[in-house]
Amino acid sequence: MTQKYLLKNGLVFDFEKGRFTRRDLLIGEGMAGQIAGRKPGREAVLCKTEIDITDRYVVPGMFDFHTHVGHGGVLPYDPEHYCPASGVTGVLDGGSYGTDQIGRFAEECVRGSRLEIHALLHIAREGQSDPSRLEDQRPECINADLLKDTWEKYPDLIRGFKIRLEQPMISDKYAAETVFRTGSLAEKLGGSCFLMLHLGQVTQAEKLQEILSLLRPGDVVTHIYQPKVAGFTEKGTPAYDALRKAQERGVLLDTGFGSRQWTFETLRNAERAGIVPDTISSDCNATNIILEPGVSMLYAAMVLNAAGMSWKDFFSRACVNNRNCLNLQNKGSLAGGRDRVSDRKDPYAAGDIMVFRFEETGFSLTDMTGETSRVSERIDPVMTFCKGHLVYDSNTYPD
Repeated sequence: MTQKYLLKNGLVFDFEKGRFTRRDLLIGEGMAGQIAGRKPGREAVLCKTEIDITDRYVVPGMFDFHTHVGHGGVLPYDPEHYCPASGVTGVLDGGSYGTDQIGRFAEECVRGSRLEIHALLHIAREGQSDPSRLEDQRPECINADLLKDTWEKYPDLIRGFKIRLEQPMISDKYAAETVFRTGSLAEKLGGSCFLMLHLGQVTQAEKLQEILSLLRPGDVVTHIYQPKVAGFTEKGTPAYDALRKAQERGVLLDTGFGSRQWTFETLRNAERAGIVPDTISSDCNATNIILEPGVSMLYAAMVLNAAGMSWKDFFSRACVNNRNCLNLQNKGSLAGGRDRVSDRKDPYAAGDIMVFRFEETGFSLTDMTGETSRVSERIDPVMTFCKGHLVYDSNTYPD
């Protein structure tokens, strides 16, 4: 018999009402949320374990829309070890692997995982095996047949393609062609295949506008607060206007914080331009997860809350919208920076749950320029359930 947990008296977030409501949840493989909002019945009587979570908060497990997971290598970290402790139950690997390595990743990291794991396939065969140098993304090196075959071999794993937009691509005048060819391939593979464009160092704003115009509805731009992009550190420049126009036609905008991919200034400038991220991600990897504070979805929550995003908006995106944006049917309606919890299915039904408390803190968050902002409270995970299984308990694994 499958282990069941009855979580009693929790403050469960109601996404339609936008507030926490006290209720019980029955957690079990394939049956979470069966008694949400009503009196427990026979299912609860058969429950083996009751857990009193009075005054603890409950949301669906967070989904990290851009991170780097795996076993071995420079960037990947072990998701089984780090994700549950930070309330993350699902991830999208942001292009760590190309066609040369994705098979090993599927076998060693994805197979048998307790987490929901998806990946973007890097268009360079070597992937980000050496992040200290730019991978070979020249148009003539894009092997469309190999990318197509790999996509078809791992249909439940690969969700699209990844391109890292950096200045050498623009200087050598092949960035737009690379984006065009990759987008054309994604189009041929079907509407569920999307392209994620990483914003790195881009010193020519007009070229960025040209490249953004090539993206299709459902494609994603990550690192939207990147201070190395020309115009993002200035008020009223065309750079963020171009990003907003892309979002208005259905391109999704992702945070991709990383350790040095944002500043409070770029956050303010994006807000002035009317930009609100569609998806939230950490860009967590082995090089920044060990910092203080370590980069994670909890770190992303602190940054956005310090910048003024409400917890309602954060949970709507990190816990629900991130997953919805992997769903083709939702992509058209999700674009535009609005509150977009459009999937009316019970978000707790999959059994992916984070139980947490709000911890008061006087912590000062510092960006890469030295500007600081105080964080009054942060999320402190207490328990995490993946697919109805308890995978993290702070009482068992104390800080």
